[in-house]
Amino acid sequence: MTVAADTFAPVRFSTEGLPLREHLTAYREMLGRSVGNFEVKATGDEFDFIANSFALPGLGIARIVSSGLRVERPRGEPGRETRDLVLAVMHDGTALTAQRGREVTVKDGDGFLFPTDVVSHVSQRTAARMTLYSLARRDLAPAVSNFDRALLTPLNPETIRLLTGYTALLFREDALASAEFRRLAVSHIHDLIALAVGATRDAAETAKTRGLRAARRADLYARAKRLIALRFDDPDLTSGEVAHQLRVSARHLQQIFAERGETLMTRIWDERVSRAARLLSAPEAADRSITDIAFACGFNDSSHFGRAFAARMGMAPSQWRKRAREQSTNAVE
Repeated sequence: MTVAADTFAPVRFSTEGLPLREHLTAYREMLGRSVGNFEVKATGDEFDFIANSFALPGLGIARIVSSGLRVERPRGEPGRETRDLVLAVMHDGTALTAQRGREVTVKDGDGFLFPTDVVSHVSQRTAARMTLYSLARRDLAPAVSNFDRALLTPLNPETIRLLTGYTALLFREDALASAEFRRLAVSHIHDLIALAVGATRDAAETAKTRGLRAARRADLYARAKRLIALRFDDPDLTSGEVAHQLRVSARHLQQIFAERGETLMTRIWDERVSRAARLLSAPEAADRSITDIAFACGFNDSSHFGRAFAARMGMAPSQWRKRAREQSTNAVE
């Protein structure tokens, strides 16, 4: 599917709510839009899947969770999709893929590149969670030192980790709202895929200052968010402490958050307030005082907690708790 340069088209596919007889058809249609036309057969008694995908100029990405299946190129003419390559990354599960007499087994954390325009393509896998990147050979080949060797060959695991981490942020963040960033995201992902399969010297140098740099910054941003989510209840957690734990300078980490319109301390306060709001709404925490909840969420001053909570949630903690109780009572009635 050709996408205009200023188009961003997120799509969610799912078998939820569909009759069982339509599940494989829905999956086949999803593949047709993102990868190419294939025959699809379930390997078990039932088949279900959920896929979130988007199409960018020269690049399609789909994150899929599904039951076990067998995928095969239909007999007859080879496919003629504009995007005739797929990089598949397996997060959970295993897959066996065979093409032109070559065979590869893929397991958790592995990535492999294969052409979709060959008649002999067959892939069979267990229930799995995976990410598929579809792109055009003409876009990738000039950046790869030995393209034929790269096909169906295990790829660099560290680069694959950075690639999938960067991709996860594209799905979670509002980064792709900008046409300029969509263009950059395609360049970054092409850089990372070229590095993973074996880039030429010139392409590797370009990728280091473009796609690899962006992925490493995205990885650091994600690790900082995970650390904050784990240690939000520590009143001594500061931006400097987060940077120290991640072994980077506070200035560098602040720059990465600033690129996303945030500050480290804002992220810490937001996490604490979010956790406090959940506790204030939770029936099992009904007997806990607001001060107790504030301290449990990393605040060491109840007045500061009240101001921070009101600024983010639009009301005082006591009002939030009262509203939650009223909503719970109305739901029961």
